[in-house]
Amino acid sequence: MHRFISLLVVLFLIQSADLLCQDKIIDQIMAVVGDKKVLLSDIENQYQQLTAQGVKATDNLRCQIYEELLSQKLLLNQAEVDSIEVTEMEIELQLDQRLKFFINQVGSEENLIQYFNKSILEIKEDLRDAIREQMLIERMRAEIIGSISVTPSEVKSFYKNLPEDSIPYVNSEIEIDQIVIYPSTS
Repeated sequence: MHRFISLLVVLFLIQSADLLCQDKIIDQIMAVVGDKKVLLSDIENQYQQLTAQGVKATDNLRCQIYEELLSQKLLLNQAEVDSIEVTEMEIELQLDQRLKFFINQVGSEENLIQYFNKSILEIKEDLRDAIREQMLIERMRAEIIGSISVTPSEVKSFYKNLPEDSIPYVNSEIEIDQIVIYPSTS
């Protein structure tokens, strides 16, 4: 048993040394909302998708994507806190609709399998968690804004008539952690 634990420790140290020797950052956590993380790769993937769809790449686009991801993670976290659920049947229906859309886009089921280089079941399994999260976000958003009926002109009028000293100041809170490891010289 002692040998087994020692072997695991040695393997872990070798793996850690390999990771520390890498020159490039593979991914980076940009924000954490509850237990949900927003990764730099998430922002970059959406940025590339939007620019590929013809959206103009402005300086502010990445910030807008980041803000949208933060609000989605916030809604998802609140949906879990409020115990909002979606059934497996609803997820399956949504999966089937998405697959039909994809099949229409590429022409046939065989083309879809060839495009993703996966079977239909594997494609469904890859999409399942994303669809569940998306449905939870939509349900939470609907619950929050479902009973609200305010027009944009009413909002504009409210803020125009609000005295400047009545606008509340909202403090922001930032938590920063840093792990620093100085390599020994050889």
